[in-house]
Amino acid sequence: MSGSSKVVRADWVFSPDGWIEGGWMLVDGVTGEILEFSKQKPSTGNIGSTYQLEGCAIIPGLVNSHTHLELSTITQNSRPNDYFSWARKIIAHKAGISLEEVKSSFWQSIEHMFVSGTSGCGDITNIPLFPTENQIELDFKPYSNVINRHIFWELIGFNVRDIVDCLNNEQRELFLEREKTEKISLVPHAVYSTSESLIKQSFRWSRSRNKPFSIHIGEHEHEIQFLMEGKGPCRDLLEELGRWNPKWSPPKLSSVEYLDSIGAMDSRTMLVHCVHLSQKDWDIIAKRNCCVCFCFRSNHFLDVGYPNITEALKRNIRIVLGTDSLASNSDLNMFKELEFIRTTTPLLQANDLLFFATYNGLDFFGFPLRENSMLLVQLEGNTREKEIGEVVLENCLQGKFKWMHQDLD
Repeated sequence: MSGSSKVVRADWVFSPDGWIEGGWMLVDGVTGEILEFSKQKPSTGNIGSTYQLEGCAIIPGLVNSHTHLELSTITQNSRPNDYFSWARKIIAHKAGISLEEVKSSFWQSIEHMFVSGTSGCGDITNIPLFPTENQIELDFKPYSNVINRHIFWELIGFNVRDIVDCLNNEQRELFLEREKTEKISLVPHAVYSTSESLIKQSFRWSRSRNKPFSIHIGEHEHEIQFLMEGKGPCRDLLEELGRWNPKWSPPKLSSVEYLDSIGAMDSRTMLVHCVHLSQKDWDIIAKRNCCVCFCFRSNHFLDVGYPNITEALKRNIRIVLGTDSLASNSDLNMFKELEFIRTTTPLLQANDLLFFATYNGLDFFGFPLRENSMLLVQLEGNTREKEIGEVVLENCLQGKFKWMHQDLD
């Protein structure tokens, strides 16, 4: 620890071990890192300022573990007829939008996430959009903060065998320099859009650099048909785009079994969506200690069904949450995402959802827990332990929060 630290007390503090009534936090005075959560006031080290914040709870800012900020120029209107009519619309839109328009909407989405209480995100992209910025500096008066962004550089190419063929010269140089890819992973889009060779290579690239790995899995039932029979809407789109590989044969495995068979599943793997999975698939995910990311509102918009959270919970599979993009969601507000999940899955408590969207996401990405990534949530009157999570979620939905460092500066 460097310099004098500060201690902060609030009526309730949400720690990695749960809620602490009248809890304290020890904060490094130089880095702002949260060093300790405790029931008693910390007494060790070089203690400087003490802050006692009445009438509020402290929680980490939420982590949006799966989004596509580059698609923020697309706004959803009516629900599509089917998944692949929507996919064709996205492909056509991306082909006709300028990079300047993408950048403008990118920054608008960053600001929206920040204002709605998000402190970190896993962002899918495959265009040259600020690839070397590990943290995004925000300076919206009267406050400033940092959003942590991990970039998943997405590879698409069912008929492509080598990573270098998916990248231009500048991008190839970027991915050879480790210091420029500290917060970037190379990842495949999905098993029906990326070749086995690209999945293996991107997995090895990410593992050799100890990066998280991500892939869309089980988002729609057509994926199953494709892997089992080699036909259906997935193949139709590949042929339409000129990306079909006539030498390919279906593995006759589920998407999870297929990934497992090629060695692309481990504790740093995040499987996104997981709507159409079997009991055996869930068993494999648990055995490989993978992380799963659910995007309920996106699944609702695309009418593909909802993931079975119960299967993940009973196997103690790590769960994180995301909004997906504005192309399949009305906004990037993670608190609204939690509320939607609560209405569709009543068995989940607010505390569970808050943990999925905070500490599970922070842990998966390795994002730092700092003073400027903590939220102060307004409380009214006395709040009991059994209801604190519900109260906090409801108040955050109403916008009754602010970033903690605004009170401490």
